[in-house]
Amino acid sequence: DRDTPTHSQPTALSAAAPVTMTLTPRKDTTIFEGVANSGGASALLFAGFTGDTKERRTLLAFDLSQVPTKTEIVSVTLVLNVSRVNIAMVPSMFALHRLLGDWGEAGSSGGRGAGAPAQIGDATWEYAVYTSTIWNDSGGDFAVTASAATSVGGVGAYRWSGPQLLTD
Repeated sequence: DRDTPTHSQPTALSAAAPVTMTLTPRKDTTIFEGVANSGGASALLFAGFTGDTKERRTLLAFDLSQVPTKTEIVSVTLVLNVSRVNIAMVPSMFALHRLLGDWGEAGSSGGRGAGAPAQIGDATWEYAVYTSTIWNDSGGDFAVTASAATSVGGVGAYRWSGPQLLTD
């Protein structure tokens, strides 16, 4: 039949409009050097050094299953709001490192940057999951290469981004 097309015409491919997603951590905690404290249920997170040079680290885990499959991720930025600083330690460089294994978050809480005694299932400086899984290295098992770093100089919002964070 002459009215039946024998080939198709090329059509323009439409590019999807860029979309920005905001993910909040599915779990977060602070671990404290030198003590079996944690901050899994605390409303605040702490990182850096105390006045007596003990380190505190924040652990964050994100649920990436929220990102639709076949999505091309072109940039990643972590934004944290700093509400309090150790005046003697600013400005200071804060680096993000990818953790190499899972860790726990239970119900420990505590204010003023000291956490509270760990509950079963919390992450601590020595335990990924208190009292069942010990970190290979005190303070957490993480990639040696930083994923991103930024200088924190006072109260305010700070951003971490870069190619390694995108890869992670």
